[in-house]
Amino acid sequence: MGLRNGGTRPGGTRNVSEIGVTAIPDSGDLHINYDATELSQSDGDSGFTWTAEVGPDLTATGGATYKTGVKNGNAVVRYDGTGDGHSGTLPSSQPQPNHLFIVFSLSDGATSGFEAILSTDDSNDRQDLGNNAGSSWEQNANTALRGGTIDTNWHIAALLFDGANSVLRIDGSQVESGDAGTGSHTSVSVGWLAWNSGNYAPVDVGEILGYPQDKSSKVTEIEAYLNDKWAVF
Repeated sequence: MGLRNGGTRPGGTRNVSEIGVTAIPDSGDLHINYDATELSQSDGDSGFTWTAEVGPDLTATGGATYKTGVKNGNAVVRYDGTGDGHSGTLPSSQPQPNHLFIVFSLSDGATSGFEAILSTDDSNDRQDLGNNAGSSWEQNANTALRGGTIDTNWHIAALLFDGANSVLRIDGSQVESGDAGTGSHTSVSVGWLAWNSGNYAPVDVGEILGYPQDKSSKVTEIEAYLNDKWAVF
């Protein structure tokens, strides 16, 4: 499915062309792109399929809710942390290196357990981003890479998965680097660990980008695109 642009969305949401931001850098390289501002939903709709701009459509578990006008006038997908998630399987596994970007806000600063914001579906071959018991952000591809400080603000996370050379960036700054493990990106799950259905995150998600290669040379450009659109930092 190709990238879509132009037009208006219900509830006063705005897309890229309407707010004058630049195009997604290296958009032709994307293997996943989920953009809440491009969904044709009504405010309060729940349990809907998250239609992909690029990649597989995501099927709902529970009642993830579409909310308009949440961040910089844009719509988001809201997960309640108790049973809501989206997931879909990629047509083929994406080996490392790969680069994932996500715009999100947790609605709590949980101090116990792990809250999965973005993950894959296999406990043995996975890539995750989550809140590690309220102490730090955790990037994991079977080895935990942890850094930064948990809060309930809006964030743009950039996750380079590249074995011992992995990098975690939050809001345009590197917070940790090192070994995140060698797991591959086999699927997409948002708001939960689909392979561990008791693990959910109370989180709003605006946009997800995924590249099947290292985009370190473009990372600040991609972050700038997302920040222009979502006004995070």
